Amino acid sequence: MEKPKTSGISRMETLGLFFIGSVYIMCLFPVLLTETRMFAHDTVWYYGLMRYFYNSILGGTFPYWDPYSYSGQPFYYNVGIARVFEIPSLFVAGLNVFMKASLFSMYHWDFVLRIFLSSLGVYFCFREVNRYLMSNLVVFAAFLFSSFGISAMRQCGLMTSFMWTPWALMFLLRSLRRIDLYNTVGLALFTGWSITSYQAGYTLTFLQIFAMALVLTKPAGVMGIFKDRRKLLLLSAGFVITAALSLQVLSVFIEKDRSVPVLRRDGDPESSSYTEVAGGKAALPEDLKGLLFPARIASRATAKAQKEHISEGHLYIGLIPLLLSLAGMRFSSGRLKKVFLIVLVLTLFLMFGGHIKMGPAGKLVFPFLIFSRHMQLFQPFFLLVMMYFTGQGMDVLIDRVKEKTKRSS
Repeated sequence: MEKPKTSGISRMETLGLFFIGSVYIMCLFPVLLTETRMFAHDTVWYYGLMRYFYNSILGGTFPYWDPYSYSGQPFYYNVGIARVFEIPSLFVAGLNVFMKASLFSMYHWDFVLRIFLSSLGVYFCFREVNRYLMSNLVVFAAFLFSSFGISAMRQCGLMTSFMWTPWALMFLLRSLRRIDLYNTVGLALFTGWSITSYQAGYTLTFLQIFAMALVLTKPAGVMGIFKDRRKLLLLSAGFVITAALSLQVLSVFIEKDRSVPVLRRDGDPESSSYTEVAGGKAALPEDLKGLLFPARIASRATAKAQKEHISEGHLYIGLIPLLLSLAGMRFSSGRLKKVFLIVLVLTLFLMFGGHIKMGPAGKLVFPFLIFSRHMQLFQPFFLLVMMYFTGQGMDVLIDRVKEKTKRSS
């Protein structure tokens, strides 16, 4: 199936997305409808934030202060207020006016909706570069059923740090072809929504790496932007939008070390504060086994190596998508292949704690890591890059099949 020539979504495309999404929802039936299963680990703690938010919204009050998390986090960034910017939360709250479901069910609907929206973002992002509809659908299924779709239910930080990144990258890819008001505002909004998360450093660092790769591989095109006054004005307006959305978080990070005590301190000194050390828990070499084995098997190997607990840096996308991605790396001729190869290497480098080994230089090269905590949370960003190569590999496979069919006929 070749990708539609129009920008709209074809009937075949809609049916493909609906079928894949339906299979995913059926797999989560006990969580979404029967309340016989629930999330675990950090995502249980996150339920408290969401419950307060939903109670406030459904009760007709603004969620100014959550007294049940870290004693209300006095003078500190209120994670609950950030939900006001979240479309999924507001959508589920509006839906519940008619559904009258429990807050427990609403929370699980909200979270699964975020996973689904993240996967749709990956789909539409690489729809910009893949040539065939089948390639796009393979990418959507591979990411939706990757370790991200499971790990995020256990480690909510994966979701809060990643959710809007694919959508921001989609508008960035569109902007490489045409910098106009629509693409600029889209990129600014989704980047800004990412920054409303208390783990803003991951998206910012990822987009920074992508920009660095563009400068290295396409310097003439990047420099051309600075010679076009209209493009500069549009990008400046986009920066203002992003900055406005990020103020509630940035103001906290700028002032907190002078005025607010650190409210969470782990046993590991490297993860004692968001700003004392850019870093925290990194992925381990054993996590690479996740490329070949599902999360449960791979995490056992990591747990044995750590002698502590299972990993939260799973990298599983499935054997077929992995083989397709390797084919994409080797045989594709996409115009952004070098860019994504650089991004892949640097993302892996950060995920495994490379910036810590770089010492003080790491903070200079990657300044946004001051807004991050654990480097293993780069996992979904690594999977995002792998999806580019999976789609490109599928394009290569379809081209080979069409060529062989043409020869035989």
